[in-house]
Amino acid sequence: MFEMNGNNHIKNNHLPSFFHPERIFFNLYLGGGLQYKVWVRPGTWMNEERMNRLLKDIHEIALAGKGEKDIPDYGVLKGERKDLENRVITICYEKKTGRPVGLSAQVLMDVPLGLTVVSVLHLGLVYVAKDFQKKSIVGLLYLLPCMLLMFRTGFRPLWVSNVSQVPSIVGMVAEYFENTYPNPIQETKQTIMHKSLAEGIIKHYRSAFGTGEDAIFDTGKQIIYNSYTGGSDNLKKSFEECPKHRNEKVNAFCKENLDYTRGDDFLQVAVLSGKIINNFFAKRLHGTPRLEWYAYLMMIGIVTTALPALKWLTRKPK
Repeated sequence: MFEMNGNNHIKNNHLPSFFHPERIFFNLYLGGGLQYKVWVRPGTWMNEERMNRLLKDIHEIALAGKGEKDIPDYGVLKGERKDLENRVITICYEKKTGRPVGLSAQVLMDVPLGLTVVSVLHLGLVYVAKDFQKKSIVGLLYLLPCMLLMFRTGFRPLWVSNVSQVPSIVGMVAEYFENTYPNPIQETKQTIMHKSLAEGIIKHYRSAFGTGEDAIFDTGKQIIYNSYTGGSDNLKKSFEECPKHRNEKVNAFCKENLDYTRGDDFLQVAVLSGKIINNFFAKRLHGTPRLEWYAYLMMIGIVTTALPALKWLTRKPK
C-alpha cells in the first residue's frame, strides 16, 4: 500500500489531496504486520484534530518505550505546533490493532554557516514500545524517512547529524551514511564542514535534542560533555543499558570516549546520499521480497519527481 496525501480536500476546489504537494504524507505497509506512516512538516498543514491525534500517538509510544509514567520535556514531546513545523515524523503501527509501537522525530534544520545557510537533517529522537524492541524496526524508523527524502529532493546529497551515546545507533550512522565523523568503524578525518556544522548545530539547535546551556562541546572529538541537562535527563543510560552494535569495535569506541556516568554524547555529522539505499538493500533485506520494495521506491520516485509540476498546476491565480 502506498499513499501520499495531506488533508482530504484542497479548500474551494475539491481536488484530491494528492494534488496539494506542500502536504506530504506517506503510508507504507511493508509486511510483517507493521505499517509505517511518515509526515513531513505536519505543523505547517495539519488541522488541530489531526495534530492532537498525532501527538497522542507520539506520547503513547514514548511512554511504552520508557515503561514509565513520565516522558522527557523537550522537543517534539512538548506537543507544540511550532516544533512540528520542522519535523519529519515517522510512526510504526501494528496493522492488526492500529496500535502505535515505534516513533522517530527527525528535525529539518537551517544551520548558519558564514554568509550562507546549510540544510541539515537531524536524525532525532527514536522510541520503540518495549514489546517491539527486538523486532528490528529501529533501523527502518531511522532510514525509511531518509530514503523518502532522498527521492523527494531528486537524490541531492544532504548533510545529516546525530546525537547519541548508544553504540547501536552510533554504529548504524557510520554504516549507512557517507563521510561520517566521528566514525567508530573506519578512520575518518574531521573536515572544516564537519567542525563548522557541528558548532552551528550546538549553537542554534541544542534544545532540539535536550542539551542544556551548561553542556560543554569538544569541537575536535565532537563530543558533548554532560549532554542530558536540557529536559532529556531521564534518557541518560549506563553503558550496560545501551543496545550494543554487532561490531565490537563500535562498542569499544563508545566506552573509551564517553563518560556514561556524566552523560556524554557524540555529535556525528555525515552525508545522506544514494549510498543509504544500496546499504539498506545489502544489509537489511535478507529474506524480504525486494520486488515489493523496488515497486514502492519507484512509485515514490515518480510521485516526488512530479511534485513541482503538480504544484504549478494547482497554484491559485493571483
